[in-house]
Amino acid sequence: MSEGISGPSLWEELTGQIYLGDKQFIESARGLGRNYADHEIPRQQREAARPDLSLLFAETYSKEGRNKAIYAAHVIHGYTLKEIGDHVGLHYTTVSRIIRDKGQKMLQ
Repeated sequence: MSEGISGPSLWEELTGQIYLGDKQFIESARGLGRNYADHEIPRQQREAARPDLSLLFAETYSKEGRNKAIYAAHVIHGYTLKEIGDHVGLHYTTVSRIIRDKGQKMLQ
C-alpha cells in the first residue's frame, strides 16, 4: 500500500479530465454516446478524444484533399483556425476562407 501512496498520481495521466488510458483506448472511446456539438460538456473534455491533426492530414496529396481535411478539422473535430494553420503552414485567415468556401460549396 505504501508503494501506491509514494508512486506517481493517476490524476497526472488523465487526458481531457476524463480519459485514463493509452491513445488506442482513447480513440476507441471517442464518440461513444457523445455529441461533440453538446456545449454542456467542457471543451477540454470534448476535444480529448479527437484525432491528431497529423492523422487528419495524413493522406492529403492535393489542394482539394487538404481543403477537405481543413474543413473537417474545424467543423467536425473543433480545432481552432490557428491550430490548423500552424499545422499546414497557412495563416488562420486563409484557413478561415478555405472553410467558408468549402461550406458554401457544400450548400450548393
